[in-house]
Amino acid sequence: MTAKINKQLQKKQELVQSIKQKIEKSKSVVLASFNGLTVEEDTALRRDLREKNIEYKVLKNSMIKRAFNELGYNEFDVSLAGTTSVAFSYEDEVA
Repeated sequence: MTAKINKQLQKKQELVQSIKQKIEKSKSVVLASFNGLTVEEDTALRRDLREKNIEYKVLKNSMIKRAFNELGYNEFDVSLAGTTSVAFSYEDEVA
């Protein structure tokens, strides 16, 4: 049982590290609620973002919060509630 818990913890730590790397290399990061989007709207949004080289992910709030906090950004804690998606823009801050 302990090995399983350790493996789960390791996966979570790796995910937080991955999110931190994405934040650090991004020119802008956008947090958004995807609640209410239809499948068609979500598919179109993902396609549009991909064309602009923007990485769009749905991630657990606790993992996003931990990554931001470890980087010294605590002001996003309030925004991390409900259904959250994150867009990482690596080339264009405004896209």
